[in-house]
Amino acid sequence: MSLVYMQNASFLLNKNELLHNVNFTINKKERICLVGNNGTGKSTFLNIIMKKEPLDHGLIIYKKNIKIKYLEQTIINNDSCSIYDFICDGIGQESKYLKNYFHILNNFKSITSSNNLILLNSLEEIFDKKKLWKKKEKIDNIIKMLDLKNHSLLSSLSAGCLRKIEIGKILVSEPNLIILDEPTNYLDLATINWLEEFLIQNSVSVLFVSHDRSFINNISTRIINLNSGNIISWSGNYDSFLNNQFNNKCKIEIDKTKFNKKLEQEKRWTNSGTKARTTKNISRIKRFKHMMNIKNLEQKPEKRIKILINENHYSGNILFKLEKVCFRFNEFPLINDFSDTVKKGEKIALIGTNGSGKTTLLKLIIGKLKLNSGNIYSNPNIKFAYFDQTRTQIRLEETVLNNLIYEKEEIYINNKKYHKLKYLENFLFSKNKVKLKAKALSGGERNKLLLAKLFLKESNVLILDEPTNDLDLESLQALEIALKQYKGIILLISHDKTFIQNIVNKYWSFEKNGCIKKYLTFPSIKKLTSTVLSSHYEINSKHKKNKLISKILNNNLKKELKNMPNVIEKIESNIAKLQKEINTSNFFHSSLHNQKKTLHELKNEEANLDKQFSRWEYLESYKK
Repeated sequence: MSLVYMQNASFLLNKNELLHNVNFTINKKERICLVGNNGTGKSTFLNIIMKKEPLDHGLIIYKKNIKIKYLEQTIINNDSCSIYDFICDGIGQESKYLKNYFHILNNFKSITSSNNLILLNSLEEIFDKKKLWKKKEKIDNIIKMLDLKNHSLLSSLSAGCLRKIEIGKILVSEPNLIILDEPTNYLDLATINWLEEFLIQNSVSVLFVSHDRSFINNISTRIINLNSGNIISWSGNYDSFLNNQFNNKCKIEIDKTKFNKKLEQEKRWTNSGTKARTTKNISRIKRFKHMMNIKNLEQKPEKRIKILINENHYSGNILFKLEKVCFRFNEFPLINDFSDTVKKGEKIALIGTNGSGKTTLLKLIIGKLKLNSGNIYSNPNIKFAYFDQTRTQIRLEETVLNNLIYEKEEIYINNKKYHKLKYLENFLFSKNKVKLKAKALSGGERNKLLLAKLFLKESNVLILDEPTNDLDLESLQALEIALKQYKGIILLISHDKTFIQNIVNKYWSFEKNGCIKKYLTFPSIKKLTSTVLSSHYEINSKHKKNKLISKILNNNLKKELKNMPNVIEKIESNIAKLQKEINTSNFFHSSLHNQKKTLHELKNEEANLDKQFSRWEYLESYKK
C-alpha cells in the first residue's frame, strides 16, 4: 500500500529543473535510498516530501493520518535542555506530563514531602488515564539503547551524541515514514550497526540520503537516482544499482558504436556525389541529416571531480612520537598512558564510540589542547593540514572564490601551476557557482570547498576528522583515490567503514577507561554492538510479544544457548592471540606462507564470531 504518491511533479531549483513530470511512490515497509551528485537537490527533494517546499506543478497524495518524521542533514544547535527532555518532545503534547514526572522523581532530594507526593499521585492518575506508562517505558528504553545519560545537557555533547538523540526523538514518536538526510554522519560504528538492525527489524518505511556504502547496502530495498529532472528507480541495494548502471553504460556504448558506424557509412555514401533524384535517395539523405542532428545534440560527457593534494615530500621516516599521553575530562580519563611512534606512510584510523576521545587526541597532536601528562615529540619538518568536522574554516558570508586565501590568481599544487578558477573547477565549482556565498552551498558542496582549501596547503601529515560527511558517492571515491596516493601520514576519523578499510593500514581503537589499543587489521566491534542490540531485542520482546509466535526450545537448543557465552569467549580469545601475533614486530619478517596462514586464520575466526553472535541472537529471540 502506498504511503506517499507523487504525480506529474515539476519543480525548479535555481532556474534548473529538479523535477520534470515525475511520478514516484513510497510503499509500506520500503527502505529507499536517494542518490545523486552534490548540488542536484537531494535535500530539497526530501523537503518537498515533507511539505516544506511546494511543487511548481503536480501533486503529492499522502495516506490518511500518516505520521512522517525527518532527520535533517545539519546537527541541532547545542542547547541547555537535557537529553530526556529533548527525546521526550518526540511524544508530542503529552511530553509535559512525562517531563514533570521525570523531574519530580530525579530533582528533589526527598519525594516523601506532602507536596511532592500529591504531585506524583496526580501525575500517576494522568498516566493511567492517558496510557502514558508504555510511552515512558519506550523513552527509557530508547535512551538505554543509545547508551545516553538522562540528565546530560545537549551543550555538553559531542556531534555524534547529538546525532544519537535526534534519532532517539524520532524513534519514540513511532512514525509510519522516517526521512533521513545523511543519518550516519558523526555516529560511531556500533551505533550505525544498531540503527541498521533497528530499521530492518521494524516495519517502518524509510526514505534516506546517504554516502555510506556499507549502510546503503545493508538496509536499502530500492535505489532511486535523481538526475536532470528525472528519477530512475532500481530494486535492490547499492551493489545491484552499480551493476545495473555498469550494464546500462555498456549497452549505451555498444549502441553508440553502432550508431557512429552507421553514420560513417551514410556520410561516405553522401560524399560519393549521389544525387537526390530518386525517392529512395531523397529519404536516405534526409535520414543522414537527421542522424547528424542527433550527433550534434549528444550531451558532452559529465565532468568528474578531480582531487589534488599538495604534498611536502619529507625524506625522513619518523614524523612524530607519542609517549605515555594522558588527558582527562572532568576527572574522567579519555586517554590513558598511550604511546606510539608514527612513521611515514602510515594511514591510521581512530575508531571508537562517540565521546571516547578520538577528536580530543587529534587536537592534542596538533597542539589545540594541552596534555595532562606525557609528551608528543614532533619532527621540526612536520607540516599538518587539519580537516575540522565542524567546518569552522569555511567563511559562510564570503564567496566560494574568496574562501581560497590566496591573493594571486595562480596557485601551485605539487609544483604545477593552476589558475584559481581551474583549481575550483576540479572540485566541480562552475564559473557561476564560485560567485555564490558559501552559505548558499549544499552540505556536500561545503565539504568539497573545505577539502579544496585544505589540500592547497603543503602537508606531510593529514588530520581528517569526518571528511566524508555529506559527500556524494562519486566525490567519496575520488577522495579515496587521492588519499591512497598520498605518501605522507594520515590520521582519520570516519563513520564510513568501507572508506576506512579502503585507505588505512593501522588502527587506534579507543576502548574503556581511556585505553587505546593498536591493530593492523580492522578490530571487531561486535562485542560493543551486541550489547546495544541486546537492549533492542529486549524492547522488541516487550512491545511485540503478542505478535511473535512463541517457540519452546528443546533440550539440545537450550544446552546450545547456555553454552554460547563459552563458545564466543573461546573464539574471541583465539582472535586476541592472532592479533597479538600479527602486531609483533617480527611477524612481517616471517615467511610469506606463515603470514598468509595467520591472516587467513584471523579472517575465519572473525567470520565465525559473527556467525555465533547471529546464532545466539536467534536462539535468544525464541527463548520462552
